[in-house]
Amino acid sequence: ILSSISTEELSEYLKSTNPVINGSELCTLLNNYNRTTQYLEMEPVLSSALASRTLECVWPRALSASSQADVEQWYNVTLLQYLPYLSSQLISSTQLSGASCLSYRKLVSILGDNYTFAAADFTPADVYSSIKEYLSSGNGSPRCYNSSDPLLNSTAWFVDNIGFFITFITLTDLQSFLSGNILGLFVENSENLQLFNNSKIAVNVTEYYTTQLYIQNSNFNPLRLPGALICNAPGSVFVPFGVEDTQTILSNINKFCSKTNPEVKSQFSFPVPIMKTDFYHLNISIH
Repeated sequence: ILSSISTEELSEYLKSTNPVINGSELCTLLNNYNRTTQYLEMEPVLSSALASRTLECVWPRALSASSQADVEQWYNVTLLQYLPYLSSQLISSTQLSGASCLSYRKLVSILGDNYTFAAADFTPADVYSSIKEYLSSGNGSPRCYNSSDPLLNSTAWFVDNIGFFITFITLTDLQSFLSGNILGLFVENSENLQLFNNSKIAVNVTEYYTTQLYIQNSNFNPLRLPGALICNAPGSVFVPFGVEDTQTILSNINKFCSKTNPEVKSQFSFPVPIMKTDFYHLNISIH
């Protein structure tokens, strides 16, 4: 009988029973109905209470989606009307522990893209707490990274797995997610560098990140360091550049850094008037 019911009829039934039907009954109904995804996509949300309970029923299916196509279908189409009804329980570390990497990443992306937290019973800090638990389960290996899997082999690991929530990261967190030698796989990625160029991130985190970058590649061009990350570069990397590049470096140092480092000063003792002008205004804190 259930299989013969149209999505419109199911909607009418739920409207007539709401709020009488309880969570377990609703889940039994949706789990046995063979057109649940069509119902979610085609029928309007009847009430916030029913939407929340509906999302609780189907959420495990969305989290366990393992193909890119299925993940996109769940988040971009099937649950589009229901994502505003996410709860602290649904984004908890307990719930996310069973999420596939692709589904987890999609959720992090959605929550970090102007999600309306004011209407939710959880905060960005709560989301990060769940992220931390999820990523820490890799035991020092990068969770959701596989060099042989084209869907998981991007070195933009921090962008893919933390994104907007990077401002909550601590040095202890960073070291628990990735051991030093593993971190080296990702430190040069330009997207990650842009992500860490954020004044809201703890200073010891960005210092550690930049230090690991130059351990990985001592010849990394400081011109590729965005914003304030240049402040943490070792003085030895500021080898003589051309006039234009040197002006760019000096300009960035003056703009983003606050204390002078003698090691850097020695690198910029140029007998060129315009260089002297910029140099004497240096106020940098490069380590």
